[in-house]
Amino acid sequence: AWLPSWVREEEMLAMKKVKRVYNEMRPLVERWLEEQRAKALKEGHRRGVQEGRRSGLQEGHRIGLEEGLERGRRAGLSEGRVEGLRTALERVLVARFGPFGEDVSERLKRASEQQLGVWLERAARASSLGEVFRSERENDQR
Repeated sequence: AWLPSWVREEEMLAMKKVKRVYNEMRPLVERWLEEQRAKALKEGHRRGVQEGRRSGLQEGHRIGLEEGLERGRRAGLSEGRVEGLRTALERVLVARFGPFGEDVSERLKRASEQQLGVWLERAARASSLGEVFRSERENDQR
């Protein structure tokens, strides 16, 4: 083999050994590197899923809490309006027509917000307790 004059033969033999070892080790090192990449990807995926779940749960909890609070607020406001209408209607009925029986109390407890509002308007103009609770059809015929 032709060698440059500055390279001695024993150096060339040492370089050939290094090259042979390199060629033998290269597939092993590449396989090891591929295994390490695969492990790192798997671990990164696991951590990403874990973090995604954690942040998703936190976000879901936050949104659920906000929606629950909003629904509760709306329900509370609605219940408050119904209770206020019921109390106002009871006071008007007692003031205009005197104390009323349990049947009227039960009817007031079961009534919707809309129905209580209708009865309250009627109570302001009605000449009797019966007129307040007449059905819509009966009032339209009058």
